[in-house]
Amino acid sequence: MKFVKVLAVLTALLVLAFLAMGWITPEYSYENRVTIKAPVERVFATFMDESRMKEWMPTFSHMENIRGAERAIGSQWRLVFEENGERIELLEEVTAYEPLERYAFNMDADPFAGDTDIRFTAIDSSTTELGAVTHVVGKGMVWKSLMALSKSTITERSQQQYEMLRDLIEAE
Repeated sequence: MKFVKVLAVLTALLVLAFLAMGWITPEYSYENRVTIKAPVERVFATFMDESRMKEWMPTFSHMENIRGAERAIGSQWRLVFEENGERIELLEEVTAYEPLERYAFNMDADPFAGDTDIRFTAIDSSTTELGAVTHVVGKGMVWKSLMALSKSTITERSQQQYEMLRDLIEAE
């Protein structure tokens, strides 16, 4: 009987500790940077080319227009990803579009919401720096806690995708 009580108390403490992580860190921001040996025109064009997205975002399936013209501020898009047989949808609303300089959007999915601001900076005529700042907020205490636990994994995965984009462009 004593073992059951101790187990129950430990379980309750673990659950509270897990939920406390989401309360302490309900949202977070992270930054990714990659330097690409290619002109900003080519980097921006490849980044924006939907037909090439799967080459640097392996789980990307396709995107669908919900409303608005392509790349227009305020336009909304459904991005569909497939991972381990599971379909994941992300709604994206364009908040900034400055050709060769900036692409920004708000995003909304079942577990989280957030925004990303991507800047393209020409270092010189043959080198571009891509920098992305992402802010994420989990929805509900469980998701906030899971997001807090997954922050480093999410940041690393984003960095890997930008590095895959770099490798794709530099291989051309």
